Amino acid sequence: MEPAALAVSFVLSLPGVSSLVLGCERKEQVENDAGLIGKARRLTGEQMERLRKAFERINPRVTDPGTWFNSGKGQ
Repeated sequence: MEPAALAVSFVLSLPGVSSLVLGCERKEQVENDAGLIGKARRLTGEQMERLRKAFERINPRVTDPGTWFNSGKGQ
């Protein structure tokens, strides 16, 4: 499974998640996002755990979109 489809599958496999909002700026991104939704699969508990373990030591500044942009306060 391609990484983007796996990421969508992961989010949609989280307990309590029934939908996903993907941002876009161009028509091509909307088309690509629609394709990703079509490729998404429900992941097993084992697959979810393997993904969590694979990314547990990744710095949150990499995985948390809230940290991606400088707020202009000299950070």
